[in-house]
Amino acid sequence: MKLMHVIHGTTGLGGIKPQVIWPRLVGVSTRQAAYLSAQFGFPVRHVHNGIHIPPPPESYGDEGYLLSLNRISKEKGIMNAIDVATANGYHIKVVGDYSWVGNQDYVYELMTRCEQSGGLAEFVGNVDNETKIQLIKGCKAMIACPDIRQNYVEAFGLYAVEAGVYGKPVLALTNGGLVDIIQGGTNGSL
Repeated sequence: MKLMHVIHGTTGLGGIKPQVIWPRLVGVSTRQAAYLSAQFGFPVRHVHNGIHIPPPPESYGDEGYLLSLNRISKEKGIMNAIDVATANGYHIKVVGDYSWVGNQDYVYELMTRCEQSGGLAEFVGNVDNETKIQLIKGCKAMIACPDIRQNYVEAFGLYAVEAGVYGKPVLALTNGGLVDIIQGGTNGSL
């Protein structure tokens, strides 16, 4: 039976090399595929995630805030995004699912950082899809600072595509799949 395995994150295999033959293993970006190739010692191809694309963007507002839209976890670099935004005097809204976070202490630390920001950082947390779309439409830009110090590779960066769908630029650190999505000066800056 020919199966294809799509890996959406890091290997998490603790040094165990899978016994699969190329091209059965697939990454979700060119950078992640290169990372997996190096980890496993055989070529890995890539395929980008597919998402629903709405009609071309109309003129959406700019309510002046930056938007961090991630799964709430340390490797996503949300604290870094808050620091960048607040150091530059921007309001930032932190949106994301924290129900599956292994370390809830990080969630409380994040909430505390927002509370102590003098009103510049707002922890929104979980939202439904319609609210997420409204937040994207209203933001000045999406911001993402995946933490490369933890050897974290942003496999794809769906939030960057979602921002682009609504004509919003993405400010991000050069990391993994974001390189496939963000073109400096066109739809954001790395």
